[in-house]
Amino acid sequence: MEHPPAYVKIACGTTRRLLIGRFRRLPGEQPVWELTTTFAQSRQADPGESASIGELTGTFGPAATYEGCPQCSARSFVKCGKCQRLSCWTGAGWFSCGWCGDAGPVNDRIRSVSQAD
Repeated sequence: MEHPPAYVKIACGTTRRLLIGRFRRLPGEQPVWELTTTFAQSRQADPGESASIGELTGTFGPAATYEGCPQCSARSFVKCGKCQRLSCWTGAGWFSCGWCGDAGPVNDRIRSVSQAD
């Protein structure tokens, strides 16, 4: 069964601009969510592309085809341990949160993402 895509707000860790990330759930018993694209929230959204309320659980990562943040070209993302929101990430050992400005090492996997923001 194919699941509908999920849309989650992401802030660019470099420019702090707000983006919408589109995640697709891969088939299988255990939820695996891949970030397939990000786009500026200001662009005209297609029907169903607004972030919805709820929580996604499972394993998270960028799709092999993900082209990166349209602001800074980062090809991955992190969840801030302080504010619990997503920011793009270059893949280096350190990140800077595009939401709250916190910075630090990346040291764990994302297990849940809130769509409420």
